[in-house]
Amino acid sequence: MNNSLFRCVAAITLLFEALFLFPGQALAQDGYLQLSAENANDIELSEAGAGACRVEATGGDPYLFTAPLSAPLEKGRSVLTFEYFSAGYLDKFQVFFGPPISENNSLSGELGVREGWTSYSLDLSRVLNDWGKKGDFLRLDLGSTPGYQLQIRNIHFRKPNAEEQARAANYEKNKRRQAVQKVALKKYLYNDYPLELTRVSVKTDSIIIEGTLFKTGGKLFLAEVPLHEDIAWEASFEYLFDIPAEFQFDIPAGKSKVFAGTPESTAEHSGVKRNASAPVAKTGMTAGKTGFRMAIPRYRLADDHQADRLLSKWVIVEKEGKDVRLLSHARYADHIESLYDLPEKHLAGKKGIGGFHAGKYTSDLDSLGITSVTVNMWISKMLRSQPSDNTISFEYGGKTYYADKNWVERHDRTLQETAKRDILVSSIVLIDKAVNTPDKTIGAIMEHPDCDPAGIYSMANMTSAEGVEYYAAAMDFLAKRYSRPDKQFGRIHHWIVHNEVDAGWVWTNMGEADTLLFMDTYHKSMRLVQNIARQYNPHSKAFITLTHYWNWTLDKHFYLSKDLLEILLEYSSLEGDFDWGIAHHPYPESLFEPKSWEDEKVDYTFDTPLITFKNIEVLDAWVKQPFTMYLGKHKRTVFLSEQGPNSRDYSAKSLAEQAASMAYVWKKMEVLDGIEAFQFHNWMDNRGEGGLRIGLRRFPDDEEDPAGKKPVWYVFRDLGTPAQEKAIEFAKDVIGIDDWEEVRYRKAVE
Repeated sequence: MNNSLFRCVAAITLLFEALFLFPGQALAQDGYLQLSAENANDIELSEAGAGACRVEATGGDPYLFTAPLSAPLEKGRSVLTFEYFSAGYLDKFQVFFGPPISENNSLSGELGVREGWTSYSLDLSRVLNDWGKKGDFLRLDLGSTPGYQLQIRNIHFRKPNAEEQARAANYEKNKRRQAVQKVALKKYLYNDYPLELTRVSVKTDSIIIEGTLFKTGGKLFLAEVPLHEDIAWEASFEYLFDIPAEFQFDIPAGKSKVFAGTPESTAEHSGVKRNASAPVAKTGMTAGKTGFRMAIPRYRLADDHQADRLLSKWVIVEKEGKDVRLLSHARYADHIESLYDLPEKHLAGKKGIGGFHAGKYTSDLDSLGITSVTVNMWISKMLRSQPSDNTISFEYGGKTYYADKNWVERHDRTLQETAKRDILVSSIVLIDKAVNTPDKTIGAIMEHPDCDPAGIYSMANMTSAEGVEYYAAAMDFLAKRYSRPDKQFGRIHHWIVHNEVDAGWVWTNMGEADTLLFMDTYHKSMRLVQNIARQYNPHSKAFITLTHYWNWTLDKHFYLSKDLLEILLEYSSLEGDFDWGIAHHPYPESLFEPKSWEDEKVDYTFDTPLITFKNIEVLDAWVKQPFTMYLGKHKRTVFLSEQGPNSRDYSAKSLAEQAASMAYVWKKMEVLDGIEAFQFHNWMDNRGEGGLRIGLRRFPDDEEDPAGKKPVWYVFRDLGTPAQEKAIEFAKDVIGIDDWEEVRYRKAVE
């Protein structure tokens, strides 16, 4: 095989054989291309395994070529597609169509940070013209930054799929739709409405709603807004409840809000579409500002099930004829009556493991002194649309649903191991793209309709009643099963909602969505998870999940973590606060570089570009500000739920740097009481993480020592024990310090 040619294609037999027959040519008949080192500039190529190439820029003008086409490109194959993994951002990725090499025959894009194998597609139909003849080739330019690295595989041309064709046709229409929606949403959020809902309490069979009123010219109603409806632009207000005098009472002078228990009597009345039935009487006072307290039936009949108003929000509206006008912000449930009176779980220590699963190395829980873990749950892989011998039937809202028995039993085994050790568990709730879901009917229901194929996972589908129904059914099954007082199947305490939402384009995809619109949907997903979990455990929390990119990103598809948190706080303030937590991933600046003390894109302000091990004090300080607290007085729970320093290889130097990095961040965390847990990720080195070795153990298939314990394993074991200081003494020389106090930032963060 020609050493200048690297195979970056799927290992299919025909293609493998052809590479040896035609080592200097691309295979147009399959649409696949090969990278060639011949005539490359400022580039180093190497094989990365599994059909992938590793590409590194060694100078300021890095480019390389594909091998020439051995046959004409099939007509209609206008989409250049490949998969890549990169911990760095490339602001200018340029494709030239040769010969000749000319700016007029090129197209530019960007390659964002992708810390998981991600598909990238570039539609070249506007620039291909007559390119694609036998002998034609591409030149790929990788910006101008020495040291940029990526891994790339499966480079090929294909025809646009139906989804891409539809997306292209609707692109401008969707942009206009989003612009209108954003204006409407901002108008709703920032409006100073005259009325207010002050408390929503969910009982076994009823919803108790309280608020303040004054007389207007029209008829006042309490309106239900189901979770899949958007209050700012398309709420149907299908269910209206009048607020008659019998439910009203005067608020004594000096009081501005009504809280639970204000009057003793609560009447219940039924919701009827576009009208309300007669209330049961309670007459209030007649002087001062008017408050009300009324009960709504918790369940209402939907098409084929009982819809649970636990998930709805409520708003006061004025109705004149057919016109409905908002008079308050909406409000979700403040308090939910729990089936089980479970005690709150308090951590005995900060050490945890990310991505735990029961198996050969379960004993690490004991050996390492683990007090918390995360468990990945692809819930769309659990559900089935039809019963079979391999499904478990369960009911939600009076309707029967089906779960894959193997999926459930596998998670039972994992959660039983953690439960017997009294370990705190946070489930990571993930929604697969429909194409990766075993049951395609379920996949189509649960995938967000705007999910782009470039994403690894999807945002939950909060846009349809059916999407919310199946999502809620899955969560109800899991929360109920894993909250039993007897822990028969195990215990889940908290729920991390999706993955790294600031990098939503990769990990929680809902297309090219504006920050506010994205967060509006994500907030709904968090509410669904928390409200359902609280039915069974009064202390369960939904966690927002964020990368180390805090107030900076170069990727146009990414959001700023700080912005997302501030939007979530705004929703909490306007629509009823709820006790959500933060699952942060403060990896070092480069995932490949364990020496976080050398990070450059960090400072000790609340506007720092990144939050990494080096400036983790910023997150600790941010969460202690009163405006960030639950109800203004309770600090929100913070878990560092996914992070681990890398060992570039298994050399003694690399392994020592990895272990020293763990000691470095631990000594910082010892004095940071705003951060409750550090769940080390990854438990073991994983071949699917683009060459990273961030595990406590080696690759399970390592030739020398399969899943062998790395030095960081022993350091992690000794942290928080009497053996700690001796175990980490070596790290001072690696870091370049004499005393651990040198790594801690003691000044105020502003």
